[in-house]
Amino acid sequence: MLIADTHVHLYPAYDVAVALTCAHRHLTAMVRGGESVDAALLLTERYDCSFYRDVISGRQTLPSGFSFQPAAEPGALVIENPSASIRLWLFAGRQVVTRDGIEVLALLTEAEFYDRHDTRETLDRIRAEGGLPVLSWSPGKWLGRRGAVIRSLIDESGESVLAIGDTAMRPCCWPTPSLMRRGRERGLPVLAGSDPLPFAGDEVSTGRYAIRTNAFDPQRPVSSLRASLCAGNFSIIGNRDPLPRCVRRWVGNQRVRKAAA
Repeated sequence: MLIADTHVHLYPAYDVAVALTCAHRHLTAMVRGGESVDAALLLTERYDCSFYRDVISGRQTLPSGFSFQPAAEPGALVIENPSASIRLWLFAGRQVVTRDGIEVLALLTEAEFYDRHDTRETLDRIRAEGGLPVLSWSPGKWLGRRGAVIRSLIDESGESVLAIGDTAMRPCCWPTPSLMRRGRERGLPVLAGSDPLPFAGDEVSTGRYAIRTNAFDPQRPVSSLRASLCAGNFSIIGNRDPLPRCVRRWVGNQRVRKAAA
């Protein structure tokens, strides 16, 4: 069994040891005692982040006690801290903002992508690179003109590989957005991820909201997980944030954005 957070950032402001430790604790706490489980993080790194590449190249040193080894397929690492009994699969992936202002995740690929390109071209490029393109929900970003584009992408998806991304930033008291329901009705898988935000301290959110699958092969970690996600062969596990926590996280994110402006 694999439990995977499908929307993960490891921002420069984070304490990486805290992020990895919290992620492992949250993910493994979701199973009943005695069940064997692998825990995984699917990176969705934005334009100014390169944690995965930097670890592979040696430019990024893991915290004391942590080490990594390449997985059986390119695009994945196994990160361990034996003294803390931590073992995490880490999968490469990117986050892209298209010309329409739509956030797209490129899961399970080491390829590079660029912001502000046409949305349909971006989806096609992710597919061509072997990744899984995900239309990621975000507060206020599926309304108006952008909502109309999302609707058309869902309606046009047909047999094309495409998924919808739900996040812990959608308050647990909120109903399912209409476009997310529309995606489900058209057979698109809906993934779950924590989507930690780029300010110090929010790394503790990693691993709170995830998917669970029994169709994971450690000898084919990338291809088996991609097949499971594309087929919708998983269930959602964990919890989205209560409204007060969502508000606090949103306010923290706005402060960071203003300070960087």
